[in-house]
Amino acid sequence: MSKFLEIPDNALTPMCLHKESLFYMLSEHAESLKSFNNYPFGYAKGKEEEIIGLLMEKEPRMKIYYGSVAEFTENFKIFHNFTGSHKYFGTDDEPYQNPPIIYQNLKNEEYICKSDIFPILQNMTMRLNLKFPFEVFSIIAYFLKTQEEKFSEKLEFVRFDAKFMEEMEKELRQEMKKNVFSPQQTGKLLREMSSLTFDECFEKMKKSNPIVWTVLRHDRIRGYLQEKCNYYREGQHSACVSDVQIRSTQVIKSLQNVMKRRPEIFGNKLKITPIIVRLFEDGNQKFVIKSEVLEAINTNFKDKTDILETIDMEEVEKMMGGAQKIEFLLHPIRRAKHRAVPIESPGLGDDFVTLAVDALFEFLKRLILNLKVFQTKKFERFLRIFSSFEQYFIWNMNRPYFLKTSLVDTMQMLITDIIGNDERIEEKEIGMVKKSEGFTVEDLKNELKHLGLSETFPEIEEHAEAVFKHVDSVKKEKFLRTCDLFDAIEQCQLICVLQRLPNYKKFLHNQKGCARILGLKCEDCEGIKMTSTSSEIQNPVKNLESSVPKNPLEEEIQEPLILDSPEEIQKPLKNLEIASSVSTNPQKEEIQNPRIPDAPKCEEKTSAIQKPSKIPKIENSPPDACKTCVETSEYVKKVMKRVEILQNLVGKLRKDNWILEESEIKKTEELNKEKEKNQELQKTILKLNGENEANRRVIQQFMISSYEDLGDPPLVYDCLICSNRIKSDEEFARCPLCNRIFHSICAYKWLENHTKCPACNGVFP
Repeated sequence: MSKFLEIPDNALTPMCLHKESLFYMLSEHAESLKSFNNYPFGYAKGKEEEIIGLLMEKEPRMKIYYGSVAEFTENFKIFHNFTGSHKYFGTDDEPYQNPPIIYQNLKNEEYICKSDIFPILQNMTMRLNLKFPFEVFSIIAYFLKTQEEKFSEKLEFVRFDAKFMEEMEKELRQEMKKNVFSPQQTGKLLREMSSLTFDECFEKMKKSNPIVWTVLRHDRIRGYLQEKCNYYREGQHSACVSDVQIRSTQVIKSLQNVMKRRPEIFGNKLKITPIIVRLFEDGNQKFVIKSEVLEAINTNFKDKTDILETIDMEEVEKMMGGAQKIEFLLHPIRRAKHRAVPIESPGLGDDFVTLAVDALFEFLKRLILNLKVFQTKKFERFLRIFSSFEQYFIWNMNRPYFLKTSLVDTMQMLITDIIGNDERIEEKEIGMVKKSEGFTVEDLKNELKHLGLSETFPEIEEHAEAVFKHVDSVKKEKFLRTCDLFDAIEQCQLICVLQRLPNYKKFLHNQKGCARILGLKCEDCEGIKMTSTSSEIQNPVKNLESSVPKNPLEEEIQEPLILDSPEEIQKPLKNLEIASSVSTNPQKEEIQNPRIPDAPKCEEKTSAIQKPSKIPKIENSPPDACKTCVETSEYVKKVMKRVEILQNLVGKLRKDNWILEESEIKKTEELNKEKEKNQELQKTILKLNGENEANRRVIQQFMISSYEDLGDPPLVYDCLICSNRIKSDEEFARCPLCNRIFHSICAYKWLENHTKCPACNGVFP
């Protein structure tokens, strides 16, 4: 089974991996990498980390934000593999890159999306002939993608049958043998092509292949063929283009014949019984897209809204009149660290959707980390726009629902337009964290101040400790890194934003997203917990009330036990202070211990009531307890004072370290400047040496001519490098130390491997 699903190595291109990775990045990183083309030689198989590493070298900010190359690659592999990914990423000019996904129904039977059969056909073709050149393979992939667009009008699923695939591969092999070009057909095509120019040959080849030739596809294949023709003799371009046409035509005709014999799969009027829909799983939630069910029932139904509501399995069965008429395919909601995996929309077109809660996080992430709007703008500036977006983030919607991914782009564009006319204020960048030190809570607070976030959100530092604890608990390395600092700053801002947007906070609670923001206090979640806690506390009291008669003393005892919040329980020190003040007053002691006949009953009831309240019992007498508390308090103060001193010392040491680093940086810059000056001086020296050598040649020519005038023979010199004589008309070079001359060519080659003169053994300056 796996042999049909695995994409061949020579189909995986570095360019496609580069294009897909841009969708996972923040737009500020992606913009600077669009023109990147420094790909490693060969295919992308097994070179994912190498390619990502090259991207990070080009854009160093990526490593700061995403962590290591391995971490980015791991999350990217989760993100980019989903049904219809080539439509989402816009990689129609590439072969299929991602393997088909197998879905299972509630009976563990395997299904596959109909559009994913086309990548399987691509894999079969490559398995039958691995020697196809890349341009032929690309044309075959373009044909399959054209057929996919033609047949797959709606999202449909079929049973995955390994035997069916085996038969189809066997038939395809037979068809390819039948459709091999005969010598007569090959000769005829070569004669037709031989009189045509390259462009005319290319256009003829295009017409022979039933493909939708987009601009990208046209440019891609034309570029490959032009480069390939350089290896042919001049004027032999017709042979190059003819070879591509012969190979691609053979495969495309074979695929067409195989597909024609299977109208139940490749036909455009497919009726499936029972109806198949996706059952999405997100934690303990299970739901179905309502419009997907309606489109399955009525083929003419079209949902053009941006919001896709969901219903549960029971409602679907009611709509269908029973569970036997419908199959549910399990589809887990998948998320990488920085983005949720897109999901193909059930309707027509190339729309993709994501859960509304994921869309909100994506939108806020772009505002916080990409546009950095809260570093330089007042929050009140965006209240109106946030209010208008409530039509998509519906606060009173209790069920999960989906939004189109294009909506987030539209929202970001609106925010960008709003701040576009503002005076440009350069945002401060998040500081680098040393690998060997990490950062502390105080460092996080200082960074929030440095970025100007304390002005926008005065209370933001209050959330730093809770956020820091969680970030520290999930760190991937021994010390916290700059990418962890990014996460912490993002979480702090998310808390402050949602505290100012009560409807968004309510939306987040109803969509089960509160736990995804570290340190966020959700009143609705706490209310649910308090209801269950208070019921546990009050149930034993009610049981006792039915068995023991009431009296005024019992009411006084019961009153403090009916708590409004858990904070009342967590105040032992205050209770101790109250107890000590009571014990110092004899009258109050009498009131506290009244002598009445029913006292034993009251004591029994009091102990019975105190057990469920879980208030800690103090064995010591009140004065002893107070003394212990005072000593503990004094000890805590001393410890805290010592911690404060140590923190100040650490801060001072870090400051000194930063000063040293800055001085080292300045020294490095000065050294670089000195190096540049030396390089300039070396250039000047070389230039002067050249001029000097030219002058020497002029003098030599003058001396030779003088000898000729005098009738004396010219001086004869031998080149010590090649041991041949230097003729008067040959160019020569002179050693500046001993004035010995050599052939210019010999001297040039000598200097490539030596630094000393062959005559005087002196080191050249």
